[in-house]
Amino acid sequence: MERLKCCLTMRLLLIRHGKSSWDIPGQPDMERPLAARGHRQVKDLSEILQLKGWLPAKIFVSPSLRTQLTAALLRSSGWKAAEKFETQTVLYESDAAGILEWLKGAYQNEAMIALVGHNPYLNELIEYCTGRQIENLKTSGAVLLDWNSGSEWEEGQARLAWSHRLEEY
Repeated sequence: MERLKCCLTMRLLLIRHGKSSWDIPGQPDMERPLAARGHRQVKDLSEILQLKGWLPAKIFVSPSLRTQLTAALLRSSGWKAAEKFETQTVLYESDAAGILEWLKGAYQNEAMIALVGHNPYLNELIEYCTGRQIENLKTSGAVLLDWNSGSEWEEGQARLAWSHRLEEY
């Protein structure tokens, strides 16, 4: 993957959608809503993000119903950063390499941006950026990755600064 240079200390907050519902047989993946458990998980995550005080400059969200509902719940549960959400189809249609390629154009030297999306690409992003293997970022899980000033977005250059609901090897 091509390198992406950071001029500031960069923080990337990766958020996986809440637990989705499988109640309707044959429902298209894009249209699956959150389960009741997913609603509870996202409200809990919103409280944690509020306590941390993290307010990303930009928050990009997959167009799937469950990620859109996750973003809406984060907003309605009080996470002030949720007012800045932007839907990006690349977060549903691409893999980790495609997401990183897209980030090159989306990143504008903000101190922190966030992505609300899906596995497996969130797991792949974490592993690529940190150079560490992980087991799984669970539903409504979140990870904060840090890059030092002047570092480049290439394999192993990020530090896993914080995680919620992350299973590591």
